[in-house]
Amino acid sequence: MEIAELTEEDLDSYLELFSEDESAKQTMERAGFKLEKEAFKNRLSSFPTWIKVFVLRSDRVEGAVCIAGAENLNLPDSALIVDLRIRKESRKRGYGSMLLETALEYARKKGVKRVVTIVSEMNVAGIKLFHKFGFKPYSILQDYYVLGENAVAMEKVF
Repeated sequence: MEIAELTEEDLDSYLELFSEDESAKQTMERAGFKLEKEAFKNRLSSFPTWIKVFVLRSDRVEGAVCIAGAENLNLPDSALIVDLRIRKESRKRGYGSMLLETALEYARKKGVKRVVTIVSEMNVAGIKLFHKFGFKPYSILQDYYVLGENAVAMEKVF
């Protein structure tokens, strides 16, 4: 297993991660990320601020984290964890921690002072993971997800 930046060769395997979760697919598309290879590549290259996708790979992508600058959201010196996901059959092995640690280190090196994320309140494992890394909830977003789920906005200040 290795963690590396997303490459074109990883893209099909990365996009497969979203096939397991209709809500995540809809959330990414609402954020302007169509989950088709060419459209996704175009969105990454035209993103209004910096963005980085790190993948955990073996013979395929087992998980990924996407982090982006949040200046376009009027959050200077901040970054947003856009998405963090692990294949269902690869969970409970510490991969989420490895990816989150990589993303946070990248943000620190870029001079980011605050990292924010939004997690479904139904995603108990995700909330626990972010708590483990020092994230604190700061807002509940009612009916945030397409399926009517609430979300927890969380932040970590360096």
